[in-house]
Amino acid sequence: MEIKVLEKSENKVRLEIDDRTFVNMLNDKMWELGKSEYSARKQEHPYTTKPEFIIKAKDPKAAMIDATEEIIKDFFFWMW
Repeated sequence: MEIKVLEKSENKVRLEIDDRTFVNMLNDKMWELGKSEYSARKQEHPYTTKPEFIIKAKDPKAAMIDATEEIIKDFFFWMW
């Protein structure tokens, strides 16, 4: 999976991620956990562009790490 930082500031990050499934799961988990002020996915065209993930939070990096860890926990919970 490739991740490219398109924009980064103290409380906002915009990433280009080539995995649509992960972007959707990450966005859903962000809303579920409530650790971000704003979180969204955007894709201009499904065949010609990669999805973007935008997050605005006090600490976007920590919020994304927490959400990713929860996704991993959910995955292993359903495996066993």
